[in-house]
Amino acid sequence: MPATIRAAIAGLFILEVSGAFLLGFASLVLFTLHVTGVIFWGVEAVTALVALYLSGLFFMSALKYERSVGLVRYGDDQD
Repeated sequence: MPATIRAAIAGLFILEVSGAFLLGFASLVLFTLHVTGVIFWGVEAVTALVALYLSGLFFMSALKYERSVGLVRYGDDQD
C-alpha cells in the first residue's frame, strides 16, 4: 500500500477522534455557560476547523514517517 494512502487513513482516524473530542468538549463548555444561537454555532465551526487543521498536521507527519520507513524498508525505489 502506498505511503500516501497509509498516511491518509491514519489522518482520517485522527480527525474522527480529535474532532469528536474537541466538539464534545466545546459543547460541554458552551452548554455549561448557557451559550446558544449564533455564538454557539460559530464556536463549533471554529472548533471543527481546528480539528481539521490538527488532522492535517498529523497527516503531514504521518506521510513523512511512512516515506522514511518505505525508503529504509525498500531502498530508494519506493515513492
